[in-house]
Amino acid sequence: MRHIAHLVLSVSLVTLAAGCEKPSNAAPEKSSSAAKEEKKEEKGATKEKEKAPEAPKVTKIEKVGLSVELPPESTVSDGIGDKSAMVSTGNCTLTVSVAKDTDPKTSADGKGGALATENMKIEKLSDGWYITSENTGSAGRNYWLTMRREIGGKGYMCETLQSSADQVKCAIAICKGLK
Repeated sequence: MRHIAHLVLSVSLVTLAAGCEKPSNAAPEKSSSAAKEEKKEEKGATKEKEKAPEAPKVTKIEKVGLSVELPPESTVSDGIGDKSAMVSTGNCTLTVSVAKDTDPKTSADGKGGALATENMKIEKLSDGWYITSENTGSAGRNYWLTMRREIGGKGYMCETLQSSADQVKCAIAICKGLK
């Protein structure tokens, strides 16, 4: 009986030892300095992926004779009329134009001509004004902006119709940045 117990114990130990061996295709263990170096390389690769976005660049809006800082992915294209441009960023789109005689000169004029009147807000600027308002149409909620600025003694209009309030805030920031 004792011999059987020793035999069972011996077979168990051999089986256990065989199960604990590394498979022959396993990668060899790295030294602690090699492992640290590999972690540094991984961190460096992560930092490269997380590069900061490119800084805004000054962009000329030829059709209206102004410039503005815009994100690099932005585009400026022809607007409606010879003194109008469409400015598009990744966040919003707006029309910038030289003010015509028929455009509103005051916020009261702008308010009177507004197509949407829900949640209307009028803001005064040192060189102009803007009106934001909302309405609900067949495409859902709409957010409007009409803005007038006087730059160098000349009137300019910024207008947009967007699908979110954040897009209107983006358009306001661009228009305020016109120089």
